Amino acid sequence: VDWADETISFGEHKNEKKGKSRTIYLVPEMVALLKRLAEKYPTGLLFRNSKGHVWTSHDATRRLHYATGKLGIPGGTIYAVRHHVITAALEKGLSANVIAELVGNSPVTISRHYDHLSKRKAAMKEAALKAVS
Repeated sequence: VDWADETISFGEHKNEKKGKSRTIYLVPEMVALLKRLAEKYPTGLLFRNSKGHVWTSHDATRRLHYATGKLGIPGGTIYAVRHHVITAALEKGLSANVIAELVGNSPVTISRHYDHLSKRKAAMKEAALKAVS
């Protein structure tokens, strides 16, 4: 974690062989959370369960299923959350290029798999107003 820059850069990631870097840009709430966890766990991984054991992807999925079940949301998956966040960012007017950098995809992938804005009439009407004002 680069606390001054409020970013996390990865040396090892799925696209490193293509010469691409991977940086996560942290929002203020995440910086605060990570700082609290770094104070609690000065060495090793930060995300841990109540017993101090490191979380696995299985643990995260299980907790998400528990939460979505309690809320009555069917089919809650980590991918569904990612898909919603990316689609919402497009709806808010962020470009496919910016979103691709934020989530570690290519702009083509964002446009092909996430851009459902034509089905969201209110967002498209707002975009039309922005385009002519």
